[in-house]
Order: sequence, then structure tokens, then C-alpha cells
Amino acid sequence: GRAAEGDRVALRTELEEAETQHGAVVAELAGLREELATQGRLSVETTQRTTALADELTQARAAAARAAEARDTATAELRAVQAEAASERAALDGAADRAATAVEEL
Repeated sequence: GRAAEGDRVALRTELEEAETQHGAVVAELAGLREELATQGRLSVETTQRTTALADELTQARAAAARAAEARDTATAELRAVQAEAASERAALDGAADRAATAVEEL
């Protein structure tokens, strides 16, 4: 009678506690799954951003290399023009000297 009733009440209480613990474990597991999914998404986003930045860096390096090549070409062209101008100036100076000498001889 009474002992059996007491056992049933104790078992019902134990069952309710077990169900409560089970619910808490299920909720914690759901939270962990959500956190894991969020970390996975963040990892994918980080990988995508890293790849995009690496691509931008590669493009920037290529642009810098092209700019350096253009600068070197322009510098070489400038030096060639300066050398040609110096040569023409020397030729003009030589002609002026000869003209002055010819005038003196007259």
C-alpha cells in the first residue's frame, strides 16, 4: 500500500528529474551544434576573405611590376634623348667654334 505508493512517487520524481536533465542536455547539444555551424560559416568566410586578399595582393604586385617596367623604359628613353641633345649641342658648339675661327681668319 503505502510503501508502494511512496515508491511510485519517488520513481515519478526521479523520472521527472531525468526528463529535466535530458531536456537540458538536448538544449545544450542544440546550442553546441549552432555554435559549431556558426564557427564553420565564419571559417568559410575567413577563407574566402583570405583568398580575395591574396588575389588583390597578387594583382597589386603585378601592377607595381608593370609600373616599374614603364618607369625604367621612360628613364631609358629620357637618357637617350638627353644623349642625343648633348651630341647635337657638341656638334653645334663645334660648328660655332669653326665659324668663329673662320671669321677671325677673314
